[in-house]
Order: sequence, then structure tokens, then C-alpha cells
Amino acid sequence: MRKMEGAVLLWMGIGWLSGCGGSGEVEPPPDDRCVATVGVDLLPGQFPNEVDLQANANLEVAVLSTEGLAAGEVDPRTATLESPDGSRTAGALEMLEQRDVNADGHPDRVLRFSIPALVDAGVLHLDAARLTFRISTTSGERLTGCDRIVAAGRAHVRLPMPGGTHAVGTTVYHWKDAARRETFSGAVHENRELMVRFWYPSVPRPHVQPGSYFLDTYEGALAATSRKLPSRFFDFFYGHAVLEAPLAGSTERFPVLVLSPGYGMAPALYSGFAEELASHGYVVAAISHTHASGPVVFPDGGVARQTVELGLFNANPVAEVWLADARFVLDQLERMDGAEPRGRFTERLDLDRIGMLGHSFGGATAGNSCVSDDRVKAGANLDGTFQGKDYSRGCDEPFLLMHSGQKDGTHQEFLRALRAVGYELTFPTAGHASFSDLPFGLELMRSFGVDPKDALEVGTLEAARGLELMREYLVAFFDKHLSGSRSPLLEEGSVDRGDVRLTVVSAKGGPRGSQPSMSRTRGTTSRP
Repeated sequence: MRKMEGAVLLWMGIGWLSGCGGSGEVEPPPDDRCVATVGVDLLPGQFPNEVDLQANANLEVAVLSTEGLAAGEVDPRTATLESPDGSRTAGALEMLEQRDVNADGHPDRVLRFSIPALVDAGVLHLDAARLTFRISTTSGERLTGCDRIVAAGRAHVRLPMPGGTHAVGTTVYHWKDAARRETFSGAVHENRELMVRFWYPSVPRPHVQPGSYFLDTYEGALAATSRKLPSRFFDFFYGHAVLEAPLAGSTERFPVLVLSPGYGMAPALYSGFAEELASHGYVVAAISHTHASGPVVFPDGGVARQTVELGLFNANPVAEVWLADARFVLDQLERMDGAEPRGRFTERLDLDRIGMLGHSFGGATAGNSCVSDDRVKAGANLDGTFQGKDYSRGCDEPFLLMHSGQKDGTHQEFLRALRAVGYELTFPTAGHASFSDLPFGLELMRSFGVDPKDALEVGTLEAARGLELMREYLVAFFDKHLSGSRSPLLEEGSVDRGDVRLTVVSAKGGPRGSQPSMSRTRGTTSRP
């Protein structure tokens, strides 16, 4: 939730953040998802797949072999590239060669398509972002593949590379809470269900392209239109996490960070933070708070749209639901680590080192979790007004508070009650959306004719600089308080670096050194 003085402005901020303000409903985007039955790689060896629309050249497309499919079984004469909705199609010229483009030990079949023919057919154009590939096997089985494309010179977003020693993988889980009914949708007979996206330390796979920014492209289109942006907007965002990549190492247990997004914001919009933390050895589990943190698409294709408008009289009840979501995810992580047969994370999660972070309303959720759940050993709130009944009771664990220059009384209440060391980071030139990936999309917005000033509040803090600073402090904070690593960023005490100011606060809210820090008892049960 946006931090502002005064209740009326506060709730206006929520409307801005969730994208639900304004008059009239935006038409839902067409569902043009590609359901892949074969792996393909446009322009093998390149990322992003940037193509010169003026070139009198060919576009290479590799059909990827797997254990169950030899690429040599496909018939190149049946190959086509299509627009996502299937309305524009062009055929392949010929097979170029067979080679192992993704270094998995299986030879792949590489085809050629004429770029001028693709342009003439309308398959390639300035706003093309995704293509669908179709081909038949020699036995007549029809196969479908999907990949991304961007025209040379077209505005697009490539997030800065994560700076840790690990490559980054990503996956998503779908969980139902048998102990809770859904209260946000009106279908009270249904149990609460959540999608949780993971980013995690992985092994380098240099020949494999990263997954889509939104793993479900239709969810990305819904997220864009809910914010009054073009439906293809997030198709032009590129992260670095590889879908379903193997977890790094073989026996090492990794600390866990639960991430709660801002109200109306999807977890994907924090990829810049999540990828960085995963590259430094953290498993990040980001919650889609169903019906409240943007549209959610479930594995069966069902869509849960945002149905809850946050207001003066329901903030605390909504905060309780989000807190229960976080507790449920922590419960699931315990089950996943201990009982999931042959699971990626089985016996690989260090559940004695759990932290939580969140932006806006999700930052309030991180604070409430720190207060009420002993499993959370460190917390961070990124520019969120604290909400709920108990945030001022005091947290027993170290806490990092990031915010823009606007004053917020709940921040000082939380720090005064904090019974551990606290860190207050002020970014004087940041806006509320600076604590997400959205500032990287300003040029992209302009290319679509959208005025960024009408779409989000980012202040004047440059996107790459803001992400760099926030990443540095998040890693330093969690490294220190979950792993015991020392960082000059935090050991220097209170500092002013111009674009960020750090104030270190001791237990009970005084400046460091003014009062002794209180000892903390850490357990595994929830506090009353």
C-alpha cells in the first residue's frame, strides 16, 4: 500500500497500485497462450531473440530433441511460424542442419525461414513479441512450440544480470489450503488456493534460454490490462531465470525467503530482487495472494481475478488473510522439505534460516509475520504502510525498512516497538513503484503511447541505480542475519550516500548505542 499522510490519500494510493482505479473496465485480452508439445529455440545461441526486420536473410529455428522425441522424426516440409492467435502464417524454407543447440547430448533439427517472407505474411512486425511454431512428425503427429522474438530497435526491458555466484532457476507450485475457505471470491464453499512462484540457486545452463517474465503469458496480459497497459506489455520484459532448471549442488541446504507482493501486484514484478537473492544462495517463494495481488491463472486454465477493493474498513481483515497465506506457505515449505518424494527441494531447505520480505501491502505482511510467527528470523518491508492489529506489538527479529522520502507514522511505531536491531533505508528520490521492476518499463510505456506519469509513481531515482542499491542492502541484510556474514554496508552504521540514507536502530527504537539490544528467544511455533 502506498504510504501517505491521511486516510483518504492512503486509499487513493491503493487504487493506483492495484490498477483498479479510474472509470470503466478494460476489455480482457484474448487468450492466445501457446500450449507447447515440443521445445523450440528461435535464433539458437541468442538472447533476447532480436531480429532485423529489414534484413534479406533467414531466421533459424531449432526443434529440440528430448528423450521421448528425436528431432529427426519431424518433417520440415510441414513447419510453419505463426502469430500467437494463428491469424498469420509462413512456411519454412528448408532444413539447414542437425546440431545440438542446447548442449543436452541430443542432436536438434535446425530449420530456416525467410525473414522477408515472415514480414510480408505479417508474422514478423514491430510489435511482435511471441511466435508459435508448428510441425508434424513423419508419422503425422502435429507438434506445437513457442518462443519469443523482438524486432531490432524495438523498446524492451532486460533486467540487470543477478550478481551472485549461482545461476537462477524458476518454477511454480499450486497449493490448496484444506483448513481455510475462500472468503474473497464469494464462493465460500471453495478452499483457499494459491500459486507460489519460486526462484532458486541453479547450475549454469548457457545454451538454454530463460523462461518468460510471466511464466503464464495470459496472466501477464491480464496483469497488463488490469493496469491500463497494452496486453503485450510484459511480453517485452526479459529476466534471467531458467524454467525448471536443476537445483544447485546435491546436499546443501539453502535458506528460504518468502516474498509477498504489493496489493494488485504479481510476483513476477519483483523478478529483479528475486533473481538477485537466488543467485546469492536463497530459495525465494513468492505468493500470489488470490483475488488481491493481481489476476492469477491456475494450472487448469481457470482465472481468479482481483475481486477485493482495499478500503478504510477492510484493511485489517485483508491483512489477516495475507498473514494466513504466509503461514500456510511456511507450512507447505516444511512439508515440501520433509515429505515430497524425489522433489526438487526435498531435504534442501534450511528451515532454521527463514526470512520474509514484501512490498507495499506485502511489506506489512512481512512485518506481521515477523511479529506473529517464530519461524521468520528476519524481515524486510519495502515501502509499505504497516497494517493489521498487531504490528505495533513488537518484532523480536532483525528488520529492514526501506521507503521513499514520504513520512509514515506506522514505520516509526514499528521501529519503536522493535526488540532487535533495525535498519531504516530512505531513498529520497524514489517513488512507490521504484521498489519493483516497473521503473524499467518507462521507455516501453512511451513506445506504446502511454505516459508513465499516468501509469505509476517512480520518482526520479534511475531504475538501474535503484535496483542496484536495493539489491545490495537486501543481500547484506539477509546474509548477516540468516547466515552470519558481515557486510561493510551494515557495519558502517548510519550513513548518507546521497541517493540512500541508512539509519541503524537498536532495540526498542533508539539510535544504535543509545539502548542495549535485547536478547531474543527463537523457536518454531507461532506467537500468540
